[in-house]
Amino acid sequence: MLDGHVFFDRNPYIAEAMVDKDIILVWRHGEVVKLDNESQWQTTGETPDILISPKGKLLTLNADEMLQYGVADVLLLPEKIAVLSSAETERGQWPANKMLLFRAPFFHEMAAATIDSYQMDWKSRFFAFLALPFISSLLLLGVILGFYVELSTPGFGVPGAIGVISLILIVLSSFALEIANWLEVILLVVGIVIILVDLFVLPTFGLLGFFGLASILAGLFGLLVPGIESVSYEFDTHSFNAAGEVVLERIVWLIGTLIVGCIAMVILARYVFPFVATYSRLVLSGNEQDASKGYTAGESDASKPALGVKGVVFATLRPAGKVSIDGTFWEAISDGSFIEKGEKIVVIGHMGTGVIVQRLKSETKVTKELLS
Repeated sequence: MLDGHVFFDRNPYIAEAMVDKDIILVWRHGEVVKLDNESQWQTTGETPDILISPKGKLLTLNADEMLQYGVADVLLLPEKIAVLSSAETERGQWPANKMLLFRAPFFHEMAAATIDSYQMDWKSRFFAFLALPFISSLLLLGVILGFYVELSTPGFGVPGAIGVISLILIVLSSFALEIANWLEVILLVVGIVIILVDLFVLPTFGLLGFFGLASILAGLFGLLVPGIESVSYEFDTHSFNAAGEVVLERIVWLIGTLIVGCIAMVILARYVFPFVATYSRLVLSGNEQDASKGYTAGESDASKPALGVKGVVFATLRPAGKVSIDGTFWEAISDGSFIEKGEKIVVIGHMGTGVIVQRLKSETKVTKELLS
């Protein structure tokens, strides 16, 4: 009720003034009175008005003021608070008289009352653990690096599995805790489909991939930063509300994870992939020989293109792919960067049955005839 009458023995104007800074309240003759403007404020006479809430500022009350204006009924001072035993804490049940609130006279008639606190089952605790900012950031990092490594190397292996599992855990934890909706999942699926189309069906040299990546990031942002619609900024206190503080904390974690992920991808592309491709024990070096049986495994370095020889990318290097050198196709890996189909390259090393190349920066893309 907003006509001046109390509601459940509480004056509604007090609650209004806590969320509306334009409301003016005064204490007049033992009652809370709402003024239409500041000119109605009575500052003279035997009992002048006491200003409660001035115009332009949200109302805040201390404990004594809450009692005076009827917002609270009783003030409980934290004298000697009973300590819960470990068994009571683990069980989630303890006598109500151990709670400070039950020392109020209203609860004295409730003899032998028991507090039964809510206890999450193991599934809820597990999903709540996954939703912690630190853990969800690790899962996001697993998604980023898992898919990046999988797209950069042929086949589907452990990195791809890690990325998929991390993504599934992010989605499941968000839905289990009811902090996400289907829009985020749709954005994720659409983004993944767009990237797959760009890679294998309709290559657009990254154009479609950019929109797919944007869709995936939007979906992940919605899953990892829930409640953004509840954020508000309080100009009088120059601070965000409680929801805003939580959202800001998660945004900081998200940005930090993206930065770490980008740094890790640069390190992998620049140093790890070329090193692994060159020295992996799972790939023949190209000149293994067995004198007794008279064979040579793979191509010898002498039969491969010489260092400094130029060629053209036939299948995009991500960083692995194929290149064409003097009309012959070779398995190749870049020095870490992605090199699109049609760009010129130069051989800088040998690996297994292929070569290590880098982009020829001084020349532009070759014509399509060279690739036919």
